[in-house]
Amino acid sequence: MKVCGICLILATLGGSVWSTVFTPCSFARTLYKLLENEKRMLKEIPLLVCIAGYQRFDTDYLAGNAAKGNSGIEHSFHGVFGLLYSDMDESYPEIYHRLEERIRQDLYNFLEKALHVNDATTHPNYDFYKTICSKPHVRELSCRLNDYVLMNYKVYEPLNPGLLDEYRRTPHPTDDQPFIQTTESLSPSDQCDTSQPHTTPVIEPLVLHLVLFWMTGSIFYVVARYTYDYLHFKYLRNIIALG
Repeated sequence: MKVCGICLILATLGGSVWSTVFTPCSFARTLYKLLENEKRMLKEIPLLVCIAGYQRFDTDYLAGNAAKGNSGIEHSFHGVFGLLYSDMDESYPEIYHRLEERIRQDLYNFLEKALHVNDATTHPNYDFYKTICSKPHVRELSCRLNDYVLMNYKVYEPLNPGLLDEYRRTPHPTDDQPFIQTTESLSPSDQCDTSQPHTTPVIEPLVLHLVLFWMTGSIFYVVARYTYDYLHFKYLRNIIALG
């Protein structure tokens, strides 16, 4: 009994040692170190940071309750990427690995089994995460990525980290409902006006230009006419004086 109690304490301490909550930029730097030699994957760092944000950047994040087993409630989504248990590497006990190794294994499992980044075509999973990691669901942050990129590396942080957990509810209320565009749309003030076009703003400048043109032409005509009459009068007067 005493041995079991000691094992439980060690397991608890071990779990707390490896649990870490990152900031968005510190997690971006961690991902860069892990993906530095995977050139094709470096461009996915902003997306991966955002996805981790929906797990509160917590390496021990748990979400989604499954049916109760012998050990109590089981969670469907695990870790900083919210991996399904079926997509996790079952060959390693979590508390006996260094934090970086845990993140590395979860990262590659998530890229391969959740995002399917190696597929020839974009996977629906990837499209879904891109949607919830785009505006208006996120804010943009500037990070120092490494010793060369010291500022303005753009990453995304969810404005509502609980949004993904809401989507994880089963059954979800949007099932079998009419399709709603989930990408960023124009605000009502930015949308096109479907009413009859207003011609006044177009006609008024035209009329104004015509009036100005007419007035300018009339002024030039009056000035030219007056000048001509004056010169002609002087010419006639000179002829009469000479005669």
